[in-house]
Amino acid sequence: MANDLQRAWVRAEEAAKEAERFLEEQRKEAERVLEEKRREAERAAAEAQRIADEAAREAAKIAEEKLREAERATAEAQRIAEEAAKEAARIAEEAKKAAKGELIAAIKDTIDKLKEEIPDPSEQAKQMIDEIETYKEQLESLLEELNPVVLINKALDKAELICEEYINSKMVPIFSPIQLKGLSDAEFSLNGTQINAGLTLYLVLGDFEGDFRKDFIKNITVNVEIDLADLRLPDPLPTPVINDGNFNVEDEIKRRLEEERDRIIEELVIVIVDSYMPVFIVIDKFKDLLKI
Repeated sequence: MANDLQRAWVRAEEAAKEAERFLEEQRKEAERVLEEKRREAERAAAEAQRIADEAAREAAKIAEEKLREAERATAEAQRIAEEAAKEAARIAEEAKKAAKGELIAAIKDTIDKLKEEIPDPSEQAKQMIDEIETYKEQLESLLEELNPVVLINKALDKAELICEEYINSKMVPIFSPIQLKGLSDAEFSLNGTQINAGLTLYLVLGDFEGDFRKDFIKNITVNVEIDLADLRLPDPLPTPVINDGNFNVEDEIKRRLEEERDRIIEELVIVIVDSYMPVFIVIDKFKDLLKI
């Protein structure tokens, strides 16, 4: 009986050891399988990374090529645009030169015909013609912007001086009898074909020296508008406006001035007309240029 129990115990121990060996083998097998699966996963991950890296490199290569293509296209478009701009600028410059040449030719022709069209000019008109003839050598610079108004405005500046010089000389016999002298200030401006002609005559003492526009006895202002399209003075002429100045004079001179008022105004109007018309007759020859 005792032997039977001992044998049973031994068998039980052997069975337990066998079970332990089996479990150990199963554990090792599970670890082996797990390690194999882990390695397979790593290999799969590495392959996926390789594929992803290759795809990224390919995508980057394609993107870089597309970028180079875009840069080449942009550069080509820029080149074409620059060439087109240069060609447009060249054509515009040639057109400007041609227009300028035509304008200069037209103005030179007008200048050359001045003496022919005004065969017997007055002294003021002759001065105006001489002034404008000097412009022939300045036309390249005067007409830089292809605007003939620049030339006419330059002529009007000279016309102001010619009129002032003429009027001042003609006022000597008008005012010297009453111990006064007259000095003029003309301002001409062009608006379209219309000239705004303003003239102010300042009366001062016969021996006056200074700024007559600030210190004067009286001034007489006349403003007229003259259209080059229909060259004539307004009829009737505008009434001159007489203003008192800030320069005190003797009562006797005031009395004489008032006594001679009508004669002075009448003679001054004649002087103004005689000064205006000769210079505007010359400038009138350029009115067709305003239509170019």
